[in-house]
Amino acid sequence: MEILSGVASKLGELLADATINQARYLFCFNSIIKELGDNETNLKEAQDGINEKVEQDRQKHRAVVVEKDVEKWLADVVKEMANVQNLKQR
Repeated sequence: MEILSGVASKLGELLADATINQARYLFCFNSIIKELGDNETNLKEAQDGINEKVEQDRQKHRAVVVEKDVEKWLADVVKEMANVQNLKQR
């Protein structure tokens, strides 16, 4: 009987730990989702600002050449925004 009591006690402890871990995960998950949304907004604002600056420079000087690293950054932003949308759909 003492063995059953010990097993039941350990089982209860493990179940409690598992429940606490799941609750923590849910709490952190919401925090991660909020952070993802905030970062998406910040990235979109930066992207819009860079695109606007490029367009302004092109209107002033038609021969403006956009630096390759700027073009790469803009292309990377498009890919990352697509990744964010995929995550949001899951």
